[in-house]
Parts: sequence; structure tokens; C-alpha cells
Amino acid sequence: MSAYVFCATLHDVQDVFNIENLWTRARRQRPRGQFLRDALADHLRTPKSRHGPETYFSHIIVQIPNDDYVLDDDQHAGHQTQMLLADLQECHQTQLSAYVAPGEDIRYRIEPHPTLPAGEVRFLFGPAIYVPSAGETPTYRIFRQTADANQQLGVFYPGQRLALLNGDPEGSTLPVPGWPFGAEASLLLRHKADAEAGLAVAARPVDSLTVQSRPSATRQSFDIHNPAGATLTLLIAPYAAGADAPIEEPTWTPGSAAPNARPRLRVVGAALVRLSSRAQTGLLAWRLAFDAGGKQVPCADARAVARLRIDAEDTLWGEVGDEVTPLSPPTRWSPQEGLALELLAVPDALQSDYCGWLRFTQPIIPSQVPAVGQWFCFGRGERADVAPALFNDAHALQWATTQPLINQPEQMLLSNQHVRLRADARGWTVKLASQTWPVYVLDAAGALQQTLAPAEGEHQQPAERGALLIVGGYVLELG
Repeated sequence: MSAYVFCATLHDVQDVFNIENLWTRARRQRPRGQFLRDALADHLRTPKSRHGPETYFSHIIVQIPNDDYVLDDDQHAGHQTQMLLADLQECHQTQLSAYVAPGEDIRYRIEPHPTLPAGEVRFLFGPAIYVPSAGETPTYRIFRQTADANQQLGVFYPGQRLALLNGDPEGSTLPVPGWPFGAEASLLLRHKADAEAGLAVAARPVDSLTVQSRPSATRQSFDIHNPAGATLTLLIAPYAAGADAPIEEPTWTPGSAAPNARPRLRVVGAALVRLSSRAQTGLLAWRLAFDAGGKQVPCADARAVARLRIDAEDTLWGEVGDEVTPLSPPTRWSPQEGLALELLAVPDALQSDYCGWLRFTQPIIPSQVPAVGQWFCFGRGERADVAPALFNDAHALQWATTQPLINQPEQMLLSNQHVRLRADARGWTVKLASQTWPVYVLDAAGALQQTLAPAEGEHQQPAERGALLIVGGYVLELG
């Protein structure tokens, strides 16, 4: 816990979706720890003074065990999560509206936490905790630069004032994996008075770290180190430029060994599989859902603001609430202000399997890609070296029968071991591993270069950097 992020935890909560177990203690209640109302009163936003009354924080993140969140998503389509969110906001408005600071809103977000044990609930709030409004688009992306990759830590919103970075998930806005500076030091990001100047980055405590800025026309770059010699490089790029904004590559002196060099494989889109060939099985539709920033989320996720649907007649539809819009690639769909989804056509040779492809606004970089010069296998499940599992969403498929043939969209056109890849100094080598489905190699402009078909065996095919691969429902970029 820090002066910028407060954390309160409840243990032995019998029902994490019941607000009566979370808000304030009642007689004979089982939970141990600090209830939310008490925590807000113990850590004031502003104390009472002759200038005004005391105020409480009103942006709160509620973290619950991942198993509870997933079970609610699977069995109730997220209904319990949504009801708890509504109860928290209503209770705060009813009981604490007099303590809300002028100009502030009451905003809650419920998150699954991968390591919280059963019956534990965590509340995060404070000066550096910000919950964006519906549809609010971030202004910046925050990266940590390493020898392997530029690792995105999170985003910064226009209405946000502060963000705290350190290695403590309970005491930071953006926890940094492998934080090198120990528990005593943090980095504070804040909006400058001149919005166009970007974010200010400072050490907290002030003398714990040295922060040096490196000027750049496209991003902010900061070298941070402590007296013991530990270092970290922070990059801040405009969000509007997308994940393709130029990000500085790690420094490498020619003639020396590149440290832990790894290929830049990215998932840049979803190949939209035609469903008409499966209509006889009872498959009616496949949906992809997106949050306000354009990131793909599960269809039942509370953050979903827009959905793309493919029906059994291969027609594409954009869905926002009850509003439905027919779509035909190539086109650009803007379901709400600040969000635009780009649909592209596929080459004629792919038309029998795909009705187009969707370019992600935030490409995904798999974390487990082996080093340069090593073969690795892309597919689904445990037999693949790289298996992003982006389409493992039980709510994404709609069936006419109660006994579907497949449970996950991942299974459509994607084998457990589908394609083998290797990067070297000259480019990439591609080798088909699937005995059922092909792989299509496209150039960077989307033109078909090569089809690797099962009938042709496991022959190797060179591919240039920047080439695209269509593998099942994935569009990969060979960086």
C-alpha cells in the first residue's frame, strides 16, 4: 500500500457477489478484514477543513477470485457480476453521496484476479486509481522496453491525473513484472499542465531513482536507474497511433550477440470464417466482442461495448446494444466515438473459407515465442508451443441445438499443431504441420503469395518479414 493506492482485503467471504458481505460489517458476519465503507472512511480523499467537508474516493476497483468470475460468466452470462456492479454504485450513491468530491463521478470496476484464493475480495482506490467512463478512449500507451520486446504495461486516460508504477500489485496502478528497484521506490506518471507535452515521470520518493528523458518526435522515452545500478526504460506512445506507432528498438551493437533475441510474431487480426458450410450442424452465429478501446474481450464481459457477428449465411453484422448494422468488407465500422474497427477483404482463393478479416486495434504479442533460429509450432492446446487461445469463448458460438459439435471457435479450421515457424537473420521459414487445414501466406499488402496445403506435405516455404499468415481464425504478422 502507498500514499497513492490504498488496498483493503476481505477474507472468508461466503458469497463474493453479495454486497451485504462486502459493504459494512453486520452482526454475526463471517468475513475477516476491512469492509469497503470502512476502508473509504479510513483513507480520506480530502479531510474536513474550514475550506470544505471531508470527501471519500469514488473510483474503486473490486477484485474477486478468477474462478468466481469465470463461473458466473459460464453459467449466468456475467449476470451476478453486473448485479454486484449496480449494487455497489447504488449503495455508494445512497449512503456516501455527501462525501463525493465536487465534479467527481461514482465509478466501479469488477475484475477477476488470477491469484486471489476462494472467499477473498480486494478493493483498490486512491489518488492513482482511475476508472474510465463508458466509451472513454485512452490517450497514451505505457511500455517497458526490454531486450526481448516492448512490453505494454497499460494505458493512460484523458480524465486521469496520476498512475503509479512499481512491483506491488496491491500498491500500484500498473504493476511492472520484474520491477528492478525493490519495494521502496515507485514511478509516478501525471498529466502535465500542457496536455500536448505528454506525461511527466518522477520518482517517489523523490530521491529514490534517477529519471532521464530522451527526446523523440514520436514518443516519450525515459531511462531510470537507482544508486545500485539497476535500470529500466519506460516508453510512452500516443494511443491514437495504435500499437503500430514507432517504438524504439532495444539498442544492439553490430558484431555483438543480440541479447535474448526473439522473433516479433504478432496476432494482428481475426480471419472471419464462413459458417454456411456448417449450417447443417446447427451453427447459427459466431460473435467477437470488443471493449471501448478496441481490445477483444469475451462476449459476456461487462466491458464489451460492440460485437461483430457472422451468421449462418456468411453475412457480417455490427451490434451495439439493440442496434444492428450490416457490414461488407472492405469497410471501416465505428460503433461509437473513439472506436473504429477495420474489416478487410481476403484474396479470391480464400473466399471459400473466409468472408474477410478484422484488423485488431491492439495487436497481440505472444509471450512464449522461442528465440531466433529455433523452430516452434503455432496451434491450439497444449501440444502447440504458441497457442494464444484468443477465441476460447464459450459464449461466442450460437447453436440451434443444445448439444453443439464444438465448444470453442478455436476449433474452426485450426489444428492442435498447425504451422511450424522459424525466424533467422534473413527472414522467416514456414512449414505446414496440419494434416487437415491449409496455411495462407500473404504479403504485407494482403496479396496471396503462397498456399501451403496438406496434400503437398511438409515442404518449407520462405517468407519475408512483414508477411501475413492466415492460420485458422488467426491473422499473424511475421515481424
